[in-house]
Amino acid sequence: MDYIPGGYVMLARKIRGSPLWKSLKATHRLVLIELLLQAQFQDNEVVRNGEILFLKRGQVATSYQQLVNDIGDKDVTVKVVRNAVGKLVKHNFLTKDEAKSRAKKGLLLTIVNYEVYQDPQNYVAKEVIKETGSVRAKQGQSKGKAGAINNKEKKVINENIPYSEIIHFLNEAGNKNFRSTGKHTRSLIKERWNEGFRLEDFKHVTKVKAEEWLGGQYESYLRPATLFGNKFEGYLNQQLIHKSKRPGNLEALREEAMKADEESGSD
Repeated sequence: MDYIPGGYVMLARKIRGSPLWKSLKATHRLVLIELLLQAQFQDNEVVRNGEILFLKRGQVATSYQQLVNDIGDKDVTVKVVRNAVGKLVKHNFLTKDEAKSRAKKGLLLTIVNYEVYQDPQNYVAKEVIKETGSVRAKQGQSKGKAGAINNKEKKVINENIPYSEIIHFLNEAGNKNFRSTGKHTRSLIKERWNEGFRLEDFKHVTKVKAEEWLGGQYESYLRPATLFGNKFEGYLNQQLIHKSKRPGNLEALREEAMKADEESGSD
């Protein structure tokens, strides 16, 4: 398996010796890890309580009850989550936007120093070789493999990404007119592509959400910022189980998908 979809988070080993970690109960640590897993790794729009929120990198829009549901452990209650968030704020691991939290009837949390601890380069020691003036990266574990990993990343990034086909498929599915040249649109697609998702994944997400949202109150959310953001993998795991309110449109979408499947070999 070359790539693991969904991305990753990093947890510095030094946290084990920190006053924060030592003060947390086991259930509190589950909350900390859950928040790290849910935090936006890039600025993105999300839908919450029927409203679109713009979240910055390192932010989480949730609620105490939602965190309880997401963790799914009988020992993690609303009281436990509330206490955990309180401790994380006290130790400056989190900040909590009280005003926006009340307005949205939830929690808007920001992980402090997210940029520092989620930057892979901060875990790599660099040694300057005076004789040649070059810089050699030395990594504590998996010694000798960093170069190979970087080569894989370059291979993915340099691979042709079918921006036009992905956006054309979305435009046909939702009767939209998005441009495949938009900077933000391309950035979202590239992020997902570099996580290992491919053309068929984008098509499936588009089909699922078009079937669910067309003709309803969420139709306006059928756009790149919503579809190709951090909830992409969740959408990808949805199944086409509802009968469309627009059978003709859905049938045309399926025909387009079959046609695109036949032509995708050239991408």
